[in-house]
Amino acid sequence: MIGFYANSDKQPQLYEWSAHYRTFRVYLAFSALLLWLVGCTFPGDQNRDIPQIQLTVQNTLPIKRVNLPIVLSLAELKQVAPDFSFDAYLIVSGQPPVETEIPSQADDTNYDGHRDELVFLIDLEPQETKNITIRYAPDNEMSITLGFARRTRAGIFPELAGFAALESEWVAYLLHPNGSIDAYGKKTKGLFLDQFVRQATAPSDSDEAILTPLFTTHSFGLWDADMRRLIPFEDQREYVRVIVDGPVRSVVQRIIPSWTLPSNREIAFTSTFSIYAGHQWGEHRLQVKGLGDEHRVAVHLPSRITTPFSNEKDGWVWGWEAEVETDDETGFGLIFPAEGFDTLSASEAGNTILMELDQHDEVFYRFASALGAEDAETGTPDVAEVEIAPPGLEAAAAATPEPEKSEIVTQEAFEQYIQAMATAIRTPPVIRFTPQESQAQEKSEE
Repeated sequence: MIGFYANSDKQPQLYEWSAHYRTFRVYLAFSALLLWLVGCTFPGDQNRDIPQIQLTVQNTLPIKRVNLPIVLSLAELKQVAPDFSFDAYLIVSGQPPVETEIPSQADDTNYDGHRDELVFLIDLEPQETKNITIRYAPDNEMSITLGFARRTRAGIFPELAGFAALESEWVAYLLHPNGSIDAYGKKTKGLFLDQFVRQATAPSDSDEAILTPLFTTHSFGLWDADMRRLIPFEDQREYVRVIVDGPVRSVVQRIIPSWTLPSNREIAFTSTFSIYAGHQWGEHRLQVKGLGDEHRVAVHLPSRITTPFSNEKDGWVWGWEAEVETDDETGFGLIFPAEGFDTLSASEAGNTILMELDQHDEVFYRFASALGAEDAETGTPDVAEVEIAPPGLEAAAAATPEPEKSEIVTQEAFEQYIQAMATAIRTPPVIRFTPQESQAQEKSEE
C-alpha cells in the first residue's frame, strides 16, 4: 500500500488511513462474531453449529430474587464444554426466538493473568426456573469483551482517606486500614465516587444530595479469648489491589503477609471485599492463617445501633436508628453463616459478633446499610427541592425520566431485606447443566 504514494508528504495520510482501516477490520470482525454468537450464521455457512452451554437456574424459594448473582468457575464450565473459552462469549436467557441478552463479566480472581470466573445477574420470580445459554467461540483469534452499562466500581483512593472504596448504584463503602468501614447512602441511582476523587475529599454532610454519610457500618478485628479483649488491626504496611472493577461486580483485596499478635503468635491474612450491582450489601471474606483456637474473628457493630435485633439460628443481626438532631433514619445489617457463629456479646463498648474460622481458615459475611426517606409513606417529593424549568425547557424536562430511588427506605422494608438475604444465603439457587450429548440429541431431533 505504501507504493501507491510517491510523495513523502502524503505518507502521514496513508498511515492515518491504514490505522482507520485496521480499526474498521477489527470492528467488522467483532460485529460478525457478535452476530454469530447471538444465533445468526454467515452466508454459505448455514449448517455450522454454535458451541454453547445450556443450564437452568431454579429459585426454590417462595420469594422473588432480583439481581441474583450467579458465579460459575472456568473449571465448572470446562467440565461441560472442554473447549470453552472466555475469549468470546455471550449469555442469553429464554428460548429461541425470544431471547434476552444478560450482562456479564469474566474475572481473574486469583490474579494470575487468566480469567477464571464468570459472573452474571438474573431476576427470578418465586419458584421460577430460568433457561440460560452461554454461546462461545472456542478458537477466536483475539479476546473480545462486550461493553455493558457500568453498575459497580472499585478503586484505591488515597484522596478519600481510606485505602480503597467500592460502590454499587445504591451504596458506597469506604475501607480503612484499621478494619472499619464507612457507609454512604444514595438518594438516587448512580455511581458518584469519581466526583469526590476529583475533589480529593471524602463525602461530607454538605454532599448529602449525592452521597449521604451514614455511619461506620462496622469494624472487624480479632478477639483473644484468653485475655478477653479485642485486637484491632494496625495501620501497617500492606498490599492492596483491585481484583475486579466490572459492570456487575467489583472486588478489592487487602493482604498482610505477616502480623505478630500480642500473644507473639504470627499470622497472615487476606481480606477480600466484593460488591454486586443492584444491591445495598457488600461481601467480606477473611482468611487468616495461623490464628489458633484461642482467637476468634470479631465484627464490632456500629455504636449507634444500641438495640440490635438478632437471630443466631438464621444468621442475621440488624438495627434501625433515627438521629435525634437531624431526624435521619439509617439501617445496618449483618448476615453470616449460622454454623460459623460463636457469640454475640454486649459490653459498654457496644455489640460484637465472634465467629470461628471454617475448614478453609475463612470467615464469610455480608453487611448492608440503608438510608431512610422522610417521604417514604407518601412517595411525594420535598417541595423545597422542586425546581421550575426555564421557558423552552419544560418539554425536555417532561420527557426526562425521574431518577430511580431505592425501595429500601423504611424500617419494615429493611427488615424484610435482611431476612430475605439471610434466607437466600442459606438456600442458593439450584443450577443444572445440560450435558452436551443431550444438546446434540435435541438438535438432531429438531
